[in-house]
Amino acid sequence: MLAFALALSCTLAGCRFIGMATCEHNGVDYSPGDKFPDGDGCNGCTCNDDGSVYCSAMSCDESCTWKGDAFPSGASFPAGDGCNTCECLKDGTVSCTLAQCEGACTYDGLPYAPGDSFAALDGCNTCTCDPAGSGDVGCTEISCDGCERDGRTYAVGALVPSGDSCNSCTCSADGSIVCTDAACPEGCTYGGVEYAPGDSFSSLDDCNTCTCARGGGVSCTERYCGCDPSREWWRQYVSTSPEECAAIDFACTGSLTYVSNECGCGCEQDPSCPPSFDCKAPEACDLDEIQQRCPYSTIDR
Repeated sequence: MLAFALALSCTLAGCRFIGMATCEHNGVDYSPGDKFPDGDGCNGCTCNDDGSVYCSAMSCDESCTWKGDAFPSGASFPAGDGCNTCECLKDGTVSCTLAQCEGACTYDGLPYAPGDSFAALDGCNTCTCDPAGSGDVGCTEISCDGCERDGRTYAVGALVPSGDSCNSCTCSADGSIVCTDAACPEGCTYGGVEYAPGDSFSSLDDCNTCTCARGGGVSCTERYCGCDPSREWWRQYVSTSPEECAAIDFACTGSLTYVSNECGCGCEQDPSCPPSFDCKAPEACDLDEIQQRCPYSTIDR
């Protein structure tokens, strides 16, 4: 009778049989089939059987800058006024709660502590929250060059909202606004359902309302709804302990985005993904693409 002994080698990336082809990425060895973050904070990689590495090449969400500090998309952080909390959105903008803190100021929908200085809406003046704690905002009044749209002034070179979610606009030195003219897709996909521009529908949390914009963009209200990990099929929590969430460091790979709330921290998939995919014959599905884009959806085969 023949006997075979197979040795195992284990690292933080997992275990492998000695002698199997491995992959090396960013100084770490992985075994065939292993999935791991690319290191850019949003793309994911897979170790192939031949030792090669395949990584997605998606455009990563923009980070946000708040009072000189950078935050990744999806991160929550204190506003700095003593009572409000902010979140970094996918487009690189910051959204904050607007509780009235003692002595704090609110400007353009964002909270500031007494003594804070920040850019005015015109892009060239500077504003300051009254250090005395009155809640008043005072701004310099120098003459600015720029562009105006919908009652707001933009500095030369600044990006200006196009209104269709698929083109981009820029403020020119002559005061005109120049926009790209790409053909925008009609309709939106949300939760696996197609909607026409102007349609309103419930968000995944069944508490907020979303609207389909021309160009395929979806905007939703941001009413607080609470959280329930047992029913949130579109996200997975790495931890439900606030202490652990404050201490651990993890990356959401592929198209997943970071989420943090009172239930914990983790990752959530693209809201366009449906709860499940019907891949039973004769339906043809690109399983690799589904698992990369919608890893938390189920696949019926």
